Amino acid sequence: MLSSNKITRPFFLFLLPFSLFLFTSCQKNTTPVQLPNPQLTLSAEAGVIEAWLTITAEEAQGGEVVLTRDGAERLRFSAVAETTVVDTGLLPAHSYSYSARLVKDGQTAARSNSVELTTMDTTSHNFSWEIYEFGGQQGSSVLYDVAIINENDIWAVG
Repeated sequence: MLSSNKITRPFFLFLLPFSLFLFTSCQKNTTPVQLPNPQLTLSAEAGVIEAWLTITAEEAQGGEVVLTRDGAERLRFSAVAETTVVDTGLLPAHSYSYSARLVKDGQTAARSNSVELTTMDTTSHNFSWEIYEFGGQQGSSVLYDVAIINENDIWAVG
């Protein structure tokens, strides 16, 4: 019995300080590290043969944005807060699907919403014309410049 007491005594002498250290060292509460949560938002406006795409990226520093049209990659660029891209050479009265994804370190970090748009038809513009005759015997019938401010404010100089 004497030999087992010699073995257990050093063990308890080690266990007591270790237990005190263990229970008193973890008093500080820490908050978990919040990793950035990147987000992409895609919006689009259609023309006759072009589309204006606005890509908004939040917390996307150091990444690349990959823009796809109908599932095929169309453009790759460094991520910034907001970018407007004009996709030209589209067909009139044709539907397209656009999406974007954020790539960081070769991995997809975020995906945008998918945007469906249809380009306008070549006859989708409703113009109304009024014909005015200028000049006469003493006047000139030449227009040098026309400025269109809005649909109700048009200036012609001649």
